[in-house]
Amino acid sequence: MPDQKLVKKLLKEDEGPCLDFKSEPYRLDTNYFKAVFIKDIVSMANTPREGSAYIVIGVRVNTDRSKTVIGVTEHPDDADLQ
Repeated sequence: MPDQKLVKKLLKEDEGPCLDFKSEPYRLDTNYFKAVFIKDIVSMANTPREGSAYIVIGVRVNTDRSKTVIGVTEHPDDADLQ
């Protein structure tokens, strides 16, 4: 499934153990923010499931559970995240 189709599909789903939306990219400039990132990754990794899990960055979940795609202007380098 191409990425664009996958993102459109995920935007129709609610957050849960296998899906999380973040309005801003992860910050990795302090140990606190690194710990927040690691906690989210470990939580997804430790959730029993059959398929994949996703953290979608650049999407705000509104109070009525609708989503607003706000995008991101900067994102940490993949090497830093790994």
